Amino acid sequence: MNNKKIYITIAIIIAVLLIFIIILKVNSKNRNNTAVLPSIDFSEVFELEDIKNTKYDIKKANNEKIAIKYNAVETYILNVNVELNGRKGKMIYVRDINNKMNIYQTKYRIDDLDYANGINKYIANFLENASTIIGIDQLQIEDGIIFGEENKPQYLEESIYTDKKLYTFHHEEQNGSTDNQDKKTYDINFYMNENYLMCEIVVLL
Repeated sequence: MNNKKIYITIAIIIAVLLIFIIILKVNSKNRNNTAVLPSIDFSEVFELEDIKNTKYDIKKANNEKIAIKYNAVETYILNVNVELNGRKGKMIYVRDINNKMNIYQTKYRIDDLDYANGINKYIANFLENASTIIGIDQLQIEDGIIFGEENKPQYLEESIYTDKKLYTFHHEEQNGSTDNQDKKTYDINFYMNENYLMCEIVVLL
């Protein structure tokens, strides 16, 4: 009887050790999968045209959320953090028959209890950065439009937060050239995705 108890105890100890080893391996694998991505500056990759022949690690993306105004079929994502004035985001590249554009995207968590102030603050901050990139005077919040609607909403924050509308700006560069190929076109987009305000600056190539 004593020998039987000893065998059972040894078996339990071995089982516990095996479970402990498995847990350690799983945790180690998860840590490797969630390794912190390196960061590069926005200016290095925003206007990248040839995404296939480049030194950057760009992969085909699945189910990337971008502004609904684009009928995008094929999207690719740069496998590093992209920093714009210290703000981390990501680069999404759209390459298909209908679209050729580069999208810098970042997001801000919105507090349900104070969504109006949060949305206004983050839009204003992002527009300041976007204006510098485009090379124009400071864009104002009231300069944009709700996508698909002619009239400006009475309460912009509710349209974005509650009604899940896309608020967008469109800018075509004026450089004095008659060649349209030399002119750059930009979009700036704001919309909600779950609890986050998504902010995008897009260059259409």
